[in-house]
Amino acid sequence: MKEQATVICRRDDTVLFVRHRIRWTLPGGIVRANESPLQCAHRELEEQTSLVAVSSAYLWQFVGFNKRHHVFIMEIADGADPQPRNEIRTCRWFVPRDIETLRVSVPTRSILELVSGRRGHAAPWTNQRARRAGAHDRHLPWE
Repeated sequence: MKEQATVICRRDDTVLFVRHRIRWTLPGGIVRANESPLQCAHRELEEQTSLVAVSSAYLWQFVGFNKRHHVFIMEIADGADPQPRNEIRTCRWFVPRDIETLRVSVPTRSILELVSGRRGHAAPWTNQRARRAGAHDRHLPWE
């Protein structure tokens, strides 16, 4: 099973999505040899969107069809705007109510449902704050 870092990147009341071809996804990618999932999450966010996270927290693992997603929540500096890079065609911020209408993969939708705490809804997560990830982070680190 492949290991993947998946990033929920927040700014105000929105979350960042990237589009490769026809589907929108959360930023992320395959963890390289000798790379931690956290390092991969930071690398992929920057490679795909040119954004650098100012804070991050490990949420949990999500096992999809053929990948184990290490899910992180990250925040970026105020005023930073994503620029599509590499294989990414478009980057866009979406409010939670619009996420339900997006064409996304089953794992992406499931991850968003878990973050929102409600099955079937990508609800607001604006009261949840990222913090610096540490060795003690194992489960949901919402504050």
